Amino acid sequence: MAQKRPARLRGFRAHLTLWLGGLSLAVMLAVGYYLGKMATVDLTLAQGEALYGRAQAAALQLSNSLKERELEIGLLSQAPHVARGHWGDPDIQASLDRRRITRPEYAWVAVTDARGTVRQATQDVLLGEDMSSRTWFQAGRHGVFVGDVHEAPELAQLLPYEVADGEVMRFIDVAAPIRRNGTLVGVAVALVHWDWVWQTTQRAFAVDGASPAAELWLVDRDGSVLYPSHSAGLQVLPGWPRTVRHQVARWDDGRRYLTSVAAVPPTHGTELGWRVLVRQPVEYALADTWALRNQLIFMGLLGALLITWVAYRTASRMAVPLERLTAVARQIEAGNHAPVFPPPANVLEIDRLSQSLRSMTQTLLAHEHELEQKIRQRTEALEQANAELERRATTDPLTGVHNRRRLQDKLDELMRIRQRTGREFALLIADVDHFKAINDGFGHDAGDRVLQAFARVLQAQTRATDFVARYGGEEFVVVLPETPDLATAAQVAEKIRQAVAASTFPMVQTVTLSMGVTVSGALDESPDTILKRADRALYRAKAAGRNRVEAVPSTDAAPS
Repeated sequence: MAQKRPARLRGFRAHLTLWLGGLSLAVMLAVGYYLGKMATVDLTLAQGEALYGRAQAAALQLSNSLKERELEIGLLSQAPHVARGHWGDPDIQASLDRRRITRPEYAWVAVTDARGTVRQATQDVLLGEDMSSRTWFQAGRHGVFVGDVHEAPELAQLLPYEVADGEVMRFIDVAAPIRRNGTLVGVAVALVHWDWVWQTTQRAFAVDGASPAAELWLVDRDGSVLYPSHSAGLQVLPGWPRTVRHQVARWDDGRRYLTSVAAVPPTHGTELGWRVLVRQPVEYALADTWALRNQLIFMGLLGALLITWVAYRTASRMAVPLERLTAVARQIEAGNHAPVFPPPANVLEIDRLSQSLRSMTQTLLAHEHELEQKIRQRTEALEQANAELERRATTDPLTGVHNRRRLQDKLDELMRIRQRTGREFALLIADVDHFKAINDGFGHDAGDRVLQAFARVLQAQTRATDFVARYGGEEFVVVLPETPDLATAAQVAEKIRQAVAASTFPMVQTVTLSMGVTVSGALDESPDTILKRADRALYRAKAAGRNRVEAVPSTDAAPS
């Protein structure tokens, strides 16, 4: 015969207490699950977008670094003294040495003739060697080329760089054809230290420290790791969908990471297919989400205990009010953020239960509002970080003026305005005379301080509407919008030249400059045409003895 339960446990109060306690626990868990799931989705999405923003910024910085090297080697191949193909010209060797000295990222800079023989090279490395079978020579004969990361053990042995035991030097090839009157006469090439390119990308990645334990990776188009070096060659995330920007993925080490992927934009000449990966352990990425989930569970349990206690205090006149409260609980479980609570039931315990449920619902909704505020704050912080990254990506870090990338954007903008309105502009290229002698005689720190002071003089002698940028090394560009008159532009250049000559520079005291001046014209199809014309004027100024201004009108044809 079955043993009967004690009468106390079979009473209405015990049944009501147990029933309402279980119901309140279910309601609180349902509300906590709903809000926790929504918080997890929103916070994971926000953190994923933050990681993607960092990956995208690093990819953009990497692409910009490659574009700058590509543009510089392209300009070297187009320099008049290089394009003539007189390989014994000492100006060619001087240009190569100047770039290697002022650009420490270049491991080797050289020019070959049309057959692939090295005719001039920094430090005479590989001078006279046949490079016709090299990929960079074959591709560089047809256009500007940026090669993939590779090892060059034979060349590394000839270069004066120390390498730690077990480390292998890796490079990126940048090549451009040298043409005279449309005929190929040779190829200009530079080997760029891969570590320098990657360190530049790492600095852009390190601007925002809001993602602890986040790591930066670089893979090629096949998914093989290019960086970090200790994992080079490994295959990672082979099945990653191309359209997915971020997701939680399990890596080869068995850990789960919130991972974001951004493609490296192609350079002007080559699409390498690289991708930047940023990963962060889920215990860091979703820490706020898990903390909120645990808090919701605790509050749900606490609320369930409170409701159970209130239910135990009520033993009569409960049926109808409880049915109403059950309906409210179902509304909350269904996601209704504004449930309609029943009117007072004239039963103190029922009213308390209703008030407790309403108060806890408001508290949970308040936490949801707090979560939304956190998401907005994270988004605003991400936007500010991206704005700072954009400023750094368009500003020369040494002088504080615009960099070459921003100059290209400005010239493209002025060309579009000229096509629409016919408003012409002037372009000045300034080059510090004998800058190599300053570096050699006073040191690179003195050279940097001279460039900084030189940039301040340029800014002081130009209008607020004018545009000053560092073009490369000791060369600067000044753009004068809505200045179609060559004589006016030449007067501005002469004023700048006189101001520089009258200024006192750190350590070296006096500095002079040579300037090339030109204006845009109806026949100019691209900014490169105007830049080449101004560079030709600069070359004339240097050939005429330096410390002078030479102007070339828009109708002046290039020398044959």
